[in-house]
Amino acid sequence: MQPGQPRQRLFSRKRHPNIERIEKLASLHASGAISDNDFQRMKSEILAGSDR
Repeated sequence: MQPGQPRQRLFSRKRHPNIERIEKLASLHASGAISDNDFQRMKSEILAGSDR
């Protein structure tokens, strides 16, 4: 990078919707509202791009 050039952002400040969905699943899982198997299945669906 040359002096005087703006720094390039490595990460966007805007959060990806899948991160928020997985965090919500993790919260439900931690509270006992969903089982280990359901958590893993739903997380896999989110990461695969499924909206079931």
